[in-house]
Amino acid sequence: MRIRILALLAGIGLSTVALGATVTIETPTQAETTESGLVDVTVSLSDDFQVGQDGWVELWVDGAWAMTLKGTTGTLTLSPGNHQIQARLVTLYHQPLRIPASSDRVLVTVPSVNQ
Repeated sequence: MRIRILALLAGIGLSTVALGATVTIETPTQAETTESGLVDVTVSLSDDFQVGQDGWVELWVDGAWAMTLKGTTGTLTLSPGNHQIQARLVTLYHQPLRIPASSDRVLVTVPSVNQ
């Protein structure tokens, strides 16, 4: 019976992930100034969330979706200026978890290139 319920929940896009799943941006660090517009992002996850099995990690920049990670690392291409990066955990169908899980926003500065 339990397997049927889990399959039903997965079929309609509801996550069976533990309610306390968390995501934290490890790099870049808060208020970091990058060397270029290529910004490497690394996240850490709570033990009760497995990327690809329980859902995905989405990266959002300045409030807009930027990319979905295939693991816990990715590279963003950002224009010069200040940007806020946030990581969010979503289901396999890119829907929010029953209890939303988002990292704190990390502010990064991409310097302008003087020619």
